Amino acid sequence: MNPYNYSRKYLDSGLGHEGRDTYIDGCMKYILPVNGGLQYKDSDWTYENKKRFSNLLRLPYHQVILEFPRSFECDCCPHNLAPTILICQKEVGDELGFVVDEVRYFHEYDEWRTNKFSATLNQKDIEEWTNKTGEMEFECEDVPQMVNLQVCIQYCIYLNTRKIQVENVLPNKKLNTKRIKHNKKPFFDYKILTIHKNAVKKTLKQENIGNGKKRKWHQVTGHFRFLEQYEDPIWIEDHERGDLSLGIADKDYKINKI
Repeated sequence: MNPYNYSRKYLDSGLGHEGRDTYIDGCMKYILPVNGGLQYKDSDWTYENKKRFSNLLRLPYHQVILEFPRSFECDCCPHNLAPTILICQKEVGDELGFVVDEVRYFHEYDEWRTNKFSATLNQKDIEEWTNKTGEMEFECEDVPQMVNLQVCIQYCIYLNTRKIQVENVLPNKKLNTKRIKHNKKPFFDYKILTIHKNAVKKTLKQENIGNGKKRKWHQVTGHFRFLEQYEDPIWIEDHERGDLSLGIADKDYKINKI
């Protein structure tokens, strides 16, 4: 499939912020369907229905990028789909929860803009769910950011649910070669959840793994491990793996040996 490449397009625009751009450049990136693949209504998000998922609300890395087209029904968005980038990161000291910042492309201004509001779901909030009933209430002054928070919640639940796999989406090598020749940075690698694979209606190119050969240095996502001797899953923190002397496997271009 062809990734959206929103992050690279945003960085190419030169309209970003140095600190935020560093996050975007170095983060693992995931492709989501239109509107983030959000499946539930606000009225469905209740303490009783969702608190059983509270232990799944963990990002796989300290920061991740979620990209998806957002639909709008208004005169100011003639294309009806606005490219959206969510920058999701853990709060310091928290294992659960995240802070979500949004960068969105506005067709009417022909530029990328950052939402001035952040959406936060911290570990303390999540731990208090077990003692509450009724519908969830999110503290956020911006409606789009409330939706973004729900997108990130659903992404984490799907990501950390058993039997939902993560697949790699690699950039087009010819396009990357052409970009490099023109002194432009190449497009990024992406990941997609299998539950979203059919939603974007594309075929993915998978990497061969588990063949017993030594692999380049790479990051391993945080994940749950299911062991027979334990009733509940065990959380494995994100970590590094592989042989650095073979190169770094976080980009699909010009791997230099060290």
